[in-house]
Amino acid sequence: RQVVARLPLMANELGLFLAAGMLAAGLEGVVATLGGWVPFAHFGGLQAGVVLALMVAVSLVGVHPVIGIAAFGTLLAPLSPDPSLLAMTFLAGWGIGVAVSPLSGLNLALQGAYDVAPARVVRLNWRYGVVMVAASTVAFVLYARLVPG
Repeated sequence: RQVVARLPLMANELGLFLAAGMLAAGLEGVVATLGGWVPFAHFGGLQAGVVLALMVAVSLVGVHPVIGIAAFGTLLAPLSPDPSLLAMTFLAGWGIGVAVSPLSGLNLALQGAYDVAPARVVRLNWRYGVVMVAASTVAFVLYARLVPG
């Protein structure tokens, strides 16, 4: 039943992940032609906070966090970042980005169910996004200082 009935309903999610993979492959080629350009000299707590803030910012204009993960994962790979710090950054970016984006599936469902305008979703959630990005950045900095790596 799962294969026949439920999997075909996941076509949109499959398309999103395939598109993210294609974007990452294309971005890898662009970075290679730029001589291995990377956005930071190293990836620590503050850099994780910057990546998180950028992921949340682009989610506000409708870019799904999976796309941000694919893009930043490709850009940061040459730095050999701490996998746990990178995973925490991407997980926080996905969680906060989906919560504050008026175009996320979660918020679109809530908008339809409760007749809330997308602009109101942003007005109601922007403080949450700012506080969570700041709290996450503090956690990233503490992690980077306390965990040897």
